[in-house]
Amino acid sequence: MRLRRLRPVGESIPLGDFPFLLTGDCDPEPKAFGSMQGQWFSAYRENTYWLSSGKAALAGALSVAKFSRKCKRPEVIVPAYACPDVVRAAESVGVRPVPVDFVPGLPWLDPERVLEAITAETIAVIYFRFLGLPANDRELRSAIGSTSDSPLLIEDSAHIFPTGSAIQSSADFVALSFGRGKPVSIGLGGALIDIRSRCDSKGIRPPPPKPARCGVQFRLKFLLSTIIRNWLIRPGSYAIAVGLLGVKTDRLSYTSPVRYEELPPCLGTVLANALAIYLRNGDEQEQFLRGLLKTSGNSSATWTDLDDQCRKRALNCGSAQNGKHRLWRYPLLFASVKERDRIYQALWKKGLGPSLMYEVPLTEMRQLSGRIVNTDSPIARDFAGRLLTLPVHNDVRDCDYFQILKCMEDFD
Repeated sequence: MRLRRLRPVGESIPLGDFPFLLTGDCDPEPKAFGSMQGQWFSAYRENTYWLSSGKAALAGALSVAKFSRKCKRPEVIVPAYACPDVVRAAESVGVRPVPVDFVPGLPWLDPERVLEAITAETIAVIYFRFLGLPANDRELRSAIGSTSDSPLLIEDSAHIFPTGSAIQSSADFVALSFGRGKPVSIGLGGALIDIRSRCDSKGIRPPPPKPARCGVQFRLKFLLSTIIRNWLIRPGSYAIAVGLLGVKTDRLSYTSPVRYEELPPCLGTVLANALAIYLRNGDEQEQFLRGLLKTSGNSSATWTDLDDQCRKRALNCGSAQNGKHRLWRYPLLFASVKERDRIYQALWKKGLGPSLMYEVPLTEMRQLSGRIVNTDSPIARDFAGRLLTLPVHNDVRDCDYFQILKCMEDFD
């Protein structure tokens, strides 16, 4: 058993003010806005909704779309390769997900396939900023239109927390997540930002969430679970948890319910601290790894730097290519499933924190059988089979990155 093993993703949740967590009753909004120094939310203060999860944020946006367009069987177009939480969010408000395939080699919805999938029942299109990468949102907006009859465009930004710039998006709504392992994480919570600039909003706003649970029992449970998780994700503890106990902190959840509630006010200080740490940390890890990859041989073109590809392609079709946005995980797309699996096994044996993400498209997840429209997604299936992500969190050392590079060069 290894004595040190890197987790694939996530930072510790700051608990410096935990005595206040047990006794305080602060409002999260002033703290969160203050921590962001007005860079991101200041223009949207009146249109930001603090909710219990990223799923709740998506559900709130879909509720607006559902009430804006009266349909008997409302549908939402979603990426064929995505987190199953997107399906959960749609189900919670009575909307049927319709998976649509990707642009070849990229985690982007194919605009032509989106147009083919739109029907009179389509109320919205959800695209995501996969791993913090730019998206083709301008291209999607052009495809679906901007009239009062157009579906709403919703950006799922669960994998990213923008810094240093105003919102760069063609969407009507942007959904954020503060859940476990997310870029800014407190273990739960999310935000929905209404950035509609069109005149067709009809005054419809997301439904008011239920009051948050902030009792002593909730606070103690939050404190205990956070202390345990912060311990588990340390490299030494993670090695024990994985090697002896078989715990996987990167495991996806398919069963957690969607609670459309407020973000607990007692967590305002924790969120503010998490935001401050995220801003202070910067992107040194990501930049160091990016530099190493550029200097590597890769003579046989075994892999492609997906970050580099997306940034180049987004110049003509995305809104976020100039933003100071950081990656949640560093993505590489390998030439074949076999090559990807070989590298993954080598990195995993050395405890270097690789990840395969979702592994299969939504239509092939057994837990979702019968709950989504069964569409064929060969490009998304191919993408899922060739994707590998590398860690860029603060516990990764320079020597770890050199080991990662050596493993990859050995297989080149």
